[in-house]
Amino acid sequence: MSDSFAMRLHATLVLGVAGIILGFQPAAEAVPQAPSQPRRTVAEFAAEESRAPSAVPCPEDLRRAEVEPLGPGPARLATIRCLDLPRGQDYRLPPVLSPDGQSVAFWDRGQVSPLDVVAFDAGAGFRLSNRVTFRDFGTGIQDDRQDALAWLSDGSGLWSVEQQVVRPNGWALSGLTPILIERGGNVRRFAPPEHAAGPLDALAWVGGDGRAIAQFGTRGDRYRPEHDDPSPTLAMIDVPRRRILHSLTAEDAEALRLRAGSYNGFSLFDVSAVQSPDGRLLALLQFERVVDRSHGRASNVGPRQERFLPAVWLVWTQGQRPAPLTPFFDDRFARAELTPGGSHILAWRPLQPEGPIIHDCRNCQPPPPPTPIDATVAALIDARSGRTVWSLEARASEFWNRFGGPVISPTGRFALIPLPAVNRRQMIGLLSMVDGRILQRFSLACSGCYPQSFGFTGSGGQMWIGIMNRLVFYDLR
Repeated sequence: MSDSFAMRLHATLVLGVAGIILGFQPAAEAVPQAPSQPRRTVAEFAAEESRAPSAVPCPEDLRRAEVEPLGPGPARLATIRCLDLPRGQDYRLPPVLSPDGQSVAFWDRGQVSPLDVVAFDAGAGFRLSNRVTFRDFGTGIQDDRQDALAWLSDGSGLWSVEQQVVRPNGWALSGLTPILIERGGNVRRFAPPEHAAGPLDALAWVGGDGRAIAQFGTRGDRYRPEHDDPSPTLAMIDVPRRRILHSLTAEDAEALRLRAGSYNGFSLFDVSAVQSPDGRLLALLQFERVVDRSHGRASNVGPRQERFLPAVWLVWTQGQRPAPLTPFFDDRFARAELTPGGSHILAWRPLQPEGPIIHDCRNCQPPPPPTPIDATVAALIDARSGRTVWSLEARASEFWNRFGGPVISPTGRFALIPLPAVNRRQMIGLLSMVDGRILQRFSLACSGCYPQSFGFTGSGGQMWIGIMNRLVFYDLR
């Protein structure tokens, strides 16, 4: 969709809604009356909103030139897949593409929280209602990630979780139950491994064979009734075999001990995990800088002096104690991903210029233009030594809406990262993992218009970019 078309569509919708609200009537002599259409009932609107998405042919007027890469490079436009999304669901959490690139899954939020699976060659998809309280691994730090969704390695099924919750407010009544959604919509449920620390409170899948990083006994304050979590625990688990492969408690690392003493659980953090060549799991635990709530609790006299727990990385190898690393970036929305095999870490941050941001202030003076910033936006780090292998510099001259984070190809050759906006256009960079060069750029939307998502197919032979109801595929050479 071009920017000009999007603006015209937006203006048309706004004027149409204003006319309905204010009671404007078109002049009969100027605007011919369209044939009357039967009004849709509430039931018809509800049916439209509850149906599953489906794969459809792309419109004939789709402009392929608008999704072409910005200049030459390894990627070439291959094909565009289009979906017919239900009413009101054009803006979703990122799609999760199957390894073969032939199916896609969406998991929406809300009272129903529909989980949709669509095969591109099958037309209509299927939908499951799946309201889950603990669907995110890091208690909200990555609100646009789908950690609790993962395809089987051959793309024949989809791993997820389900949970008993209080309706309509969503308090948890039980821990998580891992599930496997087969083609056709059949659901297999797996009893989670049992742990003395408490119920299964979070899960992030690692690969497609049913292994995962899990939390046990970390979110008792979000249950009804509430319960204490005296020994919050992280674990590497094998769901099909119902095994705990390795676990960590607060005593296994200072960062865990400090946070367990300050929070119910381990506070805000994220995880990136892979399987090493010898079959063991490797995880990078990323703890952001947070207020130390245990400081100053005893005194109610005078102003409270806040103290902070510093940001920290923990490199955790199955069967070993975690090793701390200093994060390359300590920005709140910085992210890091382990490379395939786990030998290196790709760190990234949403670089922004300096200056005030003023939202919807009618009587405020226009703010001065932002001050451009030239700084590092991404870097490759040795996971053992913390040594910087290479770093990528970029310029941020205008504010932009952050979206996504780094995604590394299964072959380890490339990565996709969001870049600072240019001329109010969202930018995505195809990165060489060898030397950190930007090999190609892509821009499918204006900055702040529509969320974009991106990734690679399981073989690493293609990359894709998703925007609204379209997934654009590029061959890599």
